Amino acid sequence: MKKITLSAAAWKTPADAHQALKEALGFPEYYGHNLDALHDCLTDMTDTCIIIEECAKASDQLGDKWSKFLMVFFDSCSENPTLDIQLVQGSGDYV
Repeated sequence: MKKITLSAAAWKTPADAHQALKEALGFPEYYGHNLDALHDCLTDMTDTCIIIEECAKASDQLGDKWSKFLMVFFDSCSENPTLDIQLVQGSGDYV
């Protein structure tokens, strides 16, 4: 299984989050930078574990928009059994 770790500490806007996810996860150039496109790309991934660190900072900075990202992460994992997304609050505190 491929493991990808990224930090959400710098995600001050949804655009920041989408760009960071696109770069870290190798999404195609035509990635739409929206939650539907994120869901589509995540459900297409195979044998991948994504570890997102500093989620507490992302939650503080993105506010209620963070919960929408969380819903996409959880829904994508539910639909794609070869995808695992692990959320880390800060330094080693898994959600």
